[in-house]
Amino acid sequence: MPTGTSFTSLLKQRPYRALWTARTISQWGDAFNTVALVLLVYSLTGSGLGVSGVVIAEIIPVLLLAPLAGALVDRLPRVKVMIAADLVRAALAFALPFVDANMANVYLVAVGLSAAAVFFNPAAQSVLPSLVKERELVAANSGIWTAAVVSQIVLAPLAGVVVVAFGYDWAFWINAASYLVSAAALLRLKLPTQPASVKRSSWYRDAREGLYQLAHHKMLRALAATQFLAALSAGATGALLVVLAQDHLQLEEQDFGLLIGAIGVGAALGPMILTKITDNSSAH
Repeated sequence: MPTGTSFTSLLKQRPYRALWTARTISQWGDAFNTVALVLLVYSLTGSGLGVSGVVIAEIIPVLLLAPLAGALVDRLPRVKVMIAADLVRAALAFALPFVDANMANVYLVAVGLSAAAVFFNPAAQSVLPSLVKERELVAANSGIWTAAVVSQIVLAPLAGVVVVAFGYDWAFWINAASYLVSAAALLRLKLPTQPASVKRSSWYRDAREGLYQLAHHKMLRALAATQFLAALSAGATGALLVVLAQDHLQLEEQDFGLLIGAIGVGAALGPMILTKITDNSSAH
């Protein structure tokens, strides 16, 4: 969690404030999308298998594009990459209510949203060290992470209420609007001028070298496998939770948002509990 003084001082810095605002507001929309998309797919298919398709659709771009996206983003104007990714996601989220009668279209939109995120996330992560001092990185990252967790805790339940009161369309349009606001915030983000760099190898060669290093280093393989399994389990849990909620717990749609929010509570408590356990172990 960010400390009050350091995080407050960070928000006074215009570049960091622009990045934090963009990422936080897009997380608001993501909370609505997470709840509405799963509920929509389950209402259309009535099966856990159909909902699992969303998880698969979101993982495919990560598997196919992530190894290349980092190397490519490193060679492009990173702020423009983030803005472009936000605009693509806004267009897809806005269009979803007009094509959601066909499940194939829903899955394609999920693929597109995930693919855009594959480019947005490494770009956002790579700009942060150029916006704050090295000693501020922990607080800067913590501020972004905390905002994401709080967004899930607070807005996932609200998303369920919006779906019940106004329908799925408005939840997706809120998501689209969040990406537009994020893009607008990023227009205010000016990166420090970087010194001219030496000529670099092609992005394809760098991506290939990265894959080679991953394949030939046991620790990197273990970390990559762990991260993949964690993402897969988190996605599957969030998606298939709707089956548990509606078929077994007999919960209404607005209550499903509470379950997603509860996952956010766990994400907030987990690091604090782990830190406490680690501190106690170190003391002994």
